[in-house]
Amino acid sequence: MKLKLHLSGSAEPFVSYLKNYLKIRESLLLEIDTTSRAFVAKTFTEDKSAIRFASITFDDANISFVSDDGEAERGAARIKAGILIQLKKFIQIVERFGSDVDAEGKADFDIEVSYEPFALKEGGTDFVSTQIQFSSKILKMKIDGFRPTEIAYLPDDVFINNIFNVSDAVRAEMTPAKIADIIKISDIIKMDARRDALSFYVEGKTLYVKDVNISVKSSDNQKSDFVYTIGEVDHEPDYPISLIVNREKFVKMVDKSEETFTVILGKYTVNGSGAVDRILLDSTSNPTKIVIGAMKEN
Repeated sequence: MKLKLHLSGSAEPFVSYLKNYLKIRESLLLEIDTTSRAFVAKTFTEDKSAIRFASITFDDANISFVSDDGEAERGAARIKAGILIQLKKFIQIVERFGSDVDAEGKADFDIEVSYEPFALKEGGTDFVSTQIQFSSKILKMKIDGFRPTEIAYLPDDVFINNIFNVSDAVRAEMTPAKIADIIKISDIIKMDARRDALSFYVEGKTLYVKDVNISVKSSDNQKSDFVYTIGEVDHEPDYPISLIVNREKFVKMVDKSEETFTVILGKYTVNGSGAVDRILLDSTSNPTKIVIGAMKEN
């Protein structure tokens, strides 16, 4: 089975989309949704305490749908392209083809995805990429695919309903300028990537972030070299909101972001009891959603 796509224009939007994942891990399970004409992907840090979920439409990536001879059999199921420890190489290939441009600065090349059905042990069928080939008038390159079982997969509904989900939440906006500020300021006083942390907390109707350093002595967490005002939340919470996250993971998830995010802090409820154990970041301009879990003290 083969899906054929065509990129005409700048390859930069697609490259930028992929590079946001490369900052987190070198592997990616890229899903190709021909029904909604979009690429969809989720990736997590090694300990799975931080997750990025984002999509980009074919149109926004300057990619058009050409043909798919397996569409009738596949239906609405996505094609899963496993890029195992080769995401950097995959991006370099896209960049190479994107560098051949015409007088108007437009690239022009095909992306052909070979895929096949794969029976799941629990029942059902995945449609898995076995090879992705890029071709232009002067060059052809390919990269082999991997079984999705080699890369952890998180279904969309599990992410939305079980992970990106808190109750009694407050919300505030965090612009790209504020994100850059937080990263730059915290970079000045950082000491140990394993222990440097950021504490997001609400006082009254204001959301702040300050630096903390996780250590054996919990009293050390009270020592902060900066306190930064993010902005007003939509309402004053009736319970304490404070969350400590690993600074390095925050940077991996949002560094050089061009998006404004809605910061969501609330209770994650399990068996009737709720705790503030994660921060949710929801892009105001596209489907990007980020979850960063609380950092545990030593």
